[in-house]
Amino acid sequence: MRTRFINFTIYGIIFCILSISCEKNREVATEDFLYINKSSHVVSIDYYFDDYQNNVVIEENDSFLQTQKTPDVARKNIINADSVIITFNDTNHEIYIKTQSSDRNILNRDNYSYQKVEEMHHKYTYLFDDEG
Repeated sequence: MRTRFINFTIYGIIFCILSISCEKNREVATEDFLYINKSSHVVSIDYYFDDYQNNVVIEENDSFLQTQKTPDVARKNIINADSVIITFNDTNHEIYIKTQSSDRNILNRDNYSYQKVEEMHHKYTYLFDDEG
């Protein structure tokens, strides 16, 4: 009986060691999203995802930095939102959905300038200006 207990204990320890050593380490990236408002308008951004809404206001010649940790750096869409409404000076509105192709779609990563800060740390910059 004692031998059986010792065998089960040894097998248990070996199993635990193998389980821990075989566990995959999932690297997490730091992503900085910098929104720069170089327009002559106050910019309000309303993000929508399912029943959730978030709002960011960026004054003229100001910026907003958002940092997040994510395991998925290969995604095409940059913001976790289905749609966005961008309002300039409470009057002009631009509406985008994440599947929409547009040079100004804030939900599309291709519309950001990219900078690799260091390994697993990325910076994306989106510029609001009066030309858009």
